[in-house]
Amino acid sequence: SRFLSANAFGVFMLHAPVLVGVSLAFADWKAYPLAKHAAIAPLAILLTLALSAAVRKIPPVARILR
Repeated sequence: SRFLSANAFGVFMLHAPVLVGVSLAFADWKAYPLAKHAAIAPLAILLTLALSAAVRKIPPVARILR
């Protein structure tokens, strides 16, 4: 819970580019849209949380993403 709240603003700032990138990576995958969403959404959430946690370790960025 503390991890999620510490990274909330970073996730808010980074989720759009991560979601677009993951969606583009899976653009050629021919699947039912709901199945595609079921695969892409959890992956995008995990990648966004990981990226936010990694970016917050950079001191100048950490001051912005407090």
